[in-house]
Amino acid sequence: MYKEYFKLQYLLINRRVRDKWLPPVVAYPLLATAFIGFSSFLFYKSTFAEYLYVMICLFFISNISSKRRNDFLKICFGYKESKIVRALENLIAALPFIIFLLYKLCFVSAAIVLAFAIISGNVTTPKNFSIVIPTPFYKHPFEFMVGFRNVFLIIAFAYTLTIIAVSVDNFNLGAFSLLLILLIAASFYSKPENSFYVWQFSLTPARFLLYKVKISLWHSFLLCFPVILILCVFYFKNIGALLVVFVFGFAFLSTVILAKYSVYPVEIGIETGILLSFCLISPPLMMIAIPYLSHKSVKNLNIILK
Repeated sequence: MYKEYFKLQYLLINRRVRDKWLPPVVAYPLLATAFIGFSSFLFYKSTFAEYLYVMICLFFISNISSKRRNDFLKICFGYKESKIVRALENLIAALPFIIFLLYKLCFVSAAIVLAFAIISGNVTTPKNFSIVIPTPFYKHPFEFMVGFRNVFLIIAFAYTLTIIAVSVDNFNLGAFSLLLILLIAASFYSKPENSFYVWQFSLTPARFLLYKVKISLWHSFLLCFPVILILCVFYFKNIGALLVVFVFGFAFLSTVILAKYSVYPVEIGIETGILLSFCLISPPLMMIAIPYLSHKSVKNLNIILK
C-alpha cells in the first residue's frame, strides 16, 4: 500500500512540475543543480552556514506536515500506519540535506536532521491540547499572528542564540540570529490567503502592496527588537554591520511579499522560488527583482482590487 501511495505522490508532483514549469526530465536536473549550487555557496560565504542549513531543513520538514495532511493520512492508513508514512515522507524530504551535510563532514548536524525527520513523523499533538500564545499582532491579522504561533519555538531558539552569542563574545552568531528571525518572518508569506481577504481592502493595488509591506516591516521589527537591543548594547561598535543585516532582511521580506502577490491567488511556483533563492544568495539582484515583481503584482491584483 505504501508503494502505491508514494507512486501516486510522484505522479502528482510530476504533473504539477510539468504544468507550472518544465518537463520533469529537464526540471529535476536543474533543481538538483540549483540545490547543490545554493548549498555550496551558503557554506562558502557563511561561517554559520551549518546552523542555517539545519534550520532551513527543519523548517521545510515542519511545513510538509500540516494538520490537514495528517488527518488525511490517518483516514487512508489508520493511526499507526500514518506515522510510518509521515516519517518516510520526512526522510525523503530531508535526504538531500543529510547527504550534503555528510559530504561537508557535519555528522552531528546530519544526525540531528535525521532524528528530527523520524521523530516528527511520530509525534501527534493531543486532540484536547490547547494553548493560546499572546502576540502583539492581533490588530493586523493574519500572517504574523498565525505564523508566530506556528514557529514560536524556532523564534525562541533564535533569541537563545543571541544570548549565547553575547556569552561567548561572538557578534557573528548574534547577527545570524537576527537574520534567522527575518527569514522566518518572510516564510509567513509563503501561502496565499483567500481572495476575500484581499478583495475587502478598498485600496489600489499599489497602495495595498505598500500597506502589506509596511505592516510586515513593523511586525518584523517587533520580533527582532529584543535581538537588536541586546546586540546594540553589547556590540555598539558593530552597529553598521547590524544595520546591513537588518536592511538586507527587510529588503528580502519585501521581495517575498511582492513575489507572493505576483502569482496570487496560486502559491509561489518553482520559477519565482528560484528567483527568490538567487536574491537570497546575491542581494544586489533584489534591485532588479523588486521593480519586476512590483509590476507583476500590480497587474495581477488589478483583477481583484478594482
